[in-house]
Amino acid sequence: VVLFARGAAARARLAEARAAGRYERRYVALAHRAPVPAAGVWDGPIGEAPRRRLRQVGGRNAEAARSEYRLIAQAPSAALLALRPVTGRTHQLRVHASHGGAPLLGDTDYGGSSR
Repeated sequence: VVLFARGAAARARLAEARAAGRYERRYVALAHRAPVPAAGVWDGPIGEAPRRRLRQVGGRNAEAARSEYRLIAQAPSAALLALRPVTGRTHQLRVHASHGGAPLLGDTDYGGSSR
């Protein structure tokens, strides 16, 4: 399910509901390989990378970032992951997955191939 706020009042209600814990963000992603261990937490501060617009673990002006992950299924050339960002940094799941050894398929900015 994807929620969109189409106005200021709706945006405020969604923000309030999230802060109150009435919903949370969860994602499903395809990675090049399974992370080791198969479930856990990626806990690395994310900041600015040398390349413009990109982020990296431990980059400039890094802020705390935490993502939970779990391997759902695995094939020879891909792994299906369940992801939950605990914090909300720019590109957080992409950065953490790459740093954790499981770059996302198609994410060439963070180590994934285009195939």
